[in-house]
Amino acid sequence: MHAMAVPTEATVTNPFTPSFGSSPMSLVGRDDLLASVDRALEAGPPDYEFTRLLLGGRGTGKTALLAVIRDRAAERGMVALEAEAGRRDLEHRIRTLIAQAKARQETVWEPVSPPGRKRVSGVGVGPLSIHLDWERLPEPSASWDLRGLLEELARWAQSQSSGLILTLDEMHAAERGEIRDLATDLQSITNINRLPLAFVGAGLPEMQRTLLSDKRMTFFHRCHRDHMPPLGYADAWNCLRSTIDAAYGEVAPAALQILAESAGSTPYGVQIVGYRAWQLAGAPQRVIDERVAEEAARLAAADMLEKVAKPAWSDLGEADQDYLYTVAMVGGEASPQSVSVAMGWDPKTSRRAMNRLIDAEHLERTDSGTVRLVGPMTAAAVQSITGPRASAHETSSRPGFDQASGATLICNEWMPRAKARCVLAAGHRGYHRSRRL
Repeated sequence: MHAMAVPTEATVTNPFTPSFGSSPMSLVGRDDLLASVDRALEAGPPDYEFTRLLLGGRGTGKTALLAVIRDRAAERGMVALEAEAGRRDLEHRIRTLIAQAKARQETVWEPVSPPGRKRVSGVGVGPLSIHLDWERLPEPSASWDLRGLLEELARWAQSQSSGLILTLDEMHAAERGEIRDLATDLQSITNINRLPLAFVGAGLPEMQRTLLSDKRMTFFHRCHRDHMPPLGYADAWNCLRSTIDAAYGEVAPAALQILAESAGSTPYGVQIVGYRAWQLAGAPQRVIDERVAEEAARLAAADMLEKVAKPAWSDLGEADQDYLYTVAMVGGEASPQSVSVAMGWDPKTSRRAMNRLIDAEHLERTDSGTVRLVGPMTAAAVQSITGPRASAHETSSRPGFDQASGATLICNEWMPRAKARCVLAAGHRGYHRSRRL
């Protein structure tokens, strides 16, 4: 038996892909969601999940999953269109996608009639792309709009026992008027005319309180909603193991455990810690050992802070930031009542902030009735973002901190004019505040 030759460094690049939107070598923790997508594409427009929204925080793999969905649709013979809502002129860009498909075919198809509008007359599915053939039609009138183009393509796909799929990323950043128009068009084509135009949109969970609260977005209200599930330790372990193995690398068992434990709950976390470990070790020529894994975990945590946690923090309003900071100061978990007391807020105001943060997937309710930080917004990340603050150990002995009930770090500084102690969280920014103010 001959030993397997290990490729040289020049022939094996880092197999991990931490760039946002890049498709990973191994996709884990998404099997149930993809199975649901496959069932819906097979069933067609009558299926409730034929049109859907993917909701998830930064780094949860929405963009990469959209790419996988498009690939699966293409394998079924569907025509796939990819768009991003985070830039202006959305309608123009979708129209351009159709025009580009036509232009690619014109390099090998000579015009056989005077210039004019074309209709799809044939399709070929290659290993990496969809090829459309077009036949000439009379020049369209000025009223020929995006709805008409999409409807024509969907009707052709229907005649071929196939379909059309449109994926739309960054929906939370869409210009409201543009996406309203798109919603109206999609409503007409998919829900009213029942044409085979599948839609999969993706955006941050905050969409639930912004775009999806708009009464004119009827189409999006009816879309099935998928929340990107968090990855567990086993998911991270399997992804790291399979990716390293596929690239002829080697990782020590203890090192793999360190990497999987430090990866967190997002696909981006798995990819960045794997990338760092491969890079530091000089794999595949050298084994990824414990020392490398520990340093990779440290560097990956810094990457997550800069590229995920800080941008997510910037998306929040000041009140929501203060709420998260209060929870972070007690280790990442607290009762809603204790947070309300520490902030000096009335219960209604506190509850609104809590619900916004739960919807944004920065907090979750526990079975015991507390709320705790989840995802990349860890207690350590929040404290790093906000700068040095008093630690729980230093402030837990102050009056106003109830160790038994978990209610917590209160500033408690005496205010002579108010003749009261400050009820805000310890280390807060700005002026002190009493419960009466």
